[in-house]
Amino acid sequence: PGCRIEIRDSDGNLCPVGKAGTIWITGPHIAAGYWCNPKATAMSFVDGWFKTEDVGNLDDRGFLRFIGRKDDMLNIGGENVSPVVIEQAIQDQMNGQTFCISAIEDPEGVYGDIPVLCIEGSDPTSFTIENIRVRLSPVLTSHHIPRGLIFLSEFPRTLNGKVRRGALRDALAAQDVSLI
Repeated sequence: PGCRIEIRDSDGNLCPVGKAGTIWITGPHIAAGYWCNPKATAMSFVDGWFKTEDVGNLDDRGFLRFIGRKDDMLNIGGENVSPVVIEQAIQDQMNGQTFCISAIEDPEGVYGDIPVLCIEGSDPTSFTIENIRVRLSPVLTSHHIPRGLIFLSEFPRTLNGKVRRGALRDALAAQDVSLI
């Protein structure tokens, strides 16, 4: 009770229904700020609202659709794309393999980020970037389909087991990822 959610653009203006933006929340459950961190408080708390680092939209019935974390978004051809959206689209194609989507900077400078399919564990012969792209072409637009494939013994993870996407992206930048 008393909780309100709004979707706002980068200037803090309300977004129209269906348009993605930053999720802002307010209510009696929201803290007044960060403990002993006035700078972070000033950046994230505005007039009783908490400006999250999450991206989402509201539908015409007021239901919130979470798209992803701002710092996880990929910039593919000028479009902000959540790696979670790509992961959800390809989940059925992965045969139970542990995977995630990350990105490398486009070496040609055209698309900004190039999606890369990262698979945890050994290199099963059934996974080649060519067959992954063929399997995904009916599910994703061409620039959202991963152009790179890399196998890592294990993903960098937080203490609670979540993939540390920023650290994974840094690891990819230090490796030779072949692109198709």
